Amino acid sequence: SFVMKKKIGNAVKRNKIKRKLKSSIIKNMNKLKNTKKYGYLLLAGNKVYREKFSVINEEVDRSFTKINKIIN
Repeated sequence: SFVMKKKIGNAVKRNKIKRKLKSSIIKNMNKLKNTKKYGYLLLAGNKVYREKFSVINEEVDRSFTKINKIIN
């Protein structure tokens, strides 16, 4: 689930950020192996709203790859 502070912006802005992050996470879930027992926290700011999806996807991909290296 996703939680956003109202400080980020109005509902439209927060929902767009959530949709971008959720889509990117779904695309990169295959990077996380043997991690069912863990929870993850992604921090995103206002920049995510204006950023292109490809850039967000690259960042999530890089983060998941790092996590996988640490865990395994």
